[in-house]
Amino acid sequence: MAILKGKLILEIEYEDLPVPLLGYTRAIIYRTCAEQVYYRRPWATEEDIQKQNPKFTVRLEWGKEKGKGKELNLKSDNERPICQGECREPNKLT
Repeated sequence: MAILKGKLILEIEYEDLPVPLLGYTRAIIYRTCAEQVYYRRPWATEEDIQKQNPKFTVRLEWGKEKGKGKELNLKSDNERPICQGECREPNKLT
């Protein structure tokens, strides 16, 4: 087991999202965004890949420290995440 400290940033952009103007509008948006993040995980099933909405862009960023870190753009259509910035392989245990 490891004890970790860090920061995880999820940035989700969407456009033309039809949402009724009700008291729970924000909850609908939160849930829809969370579902789209889930459908774009690297180990997504074919069924999940089909549920990806192309009107969403999901960006995952972690490990930002002194200008270093890793950033992933999780795209639809079963594309693999694209690493931007300084990307390193995790240290391997010997």
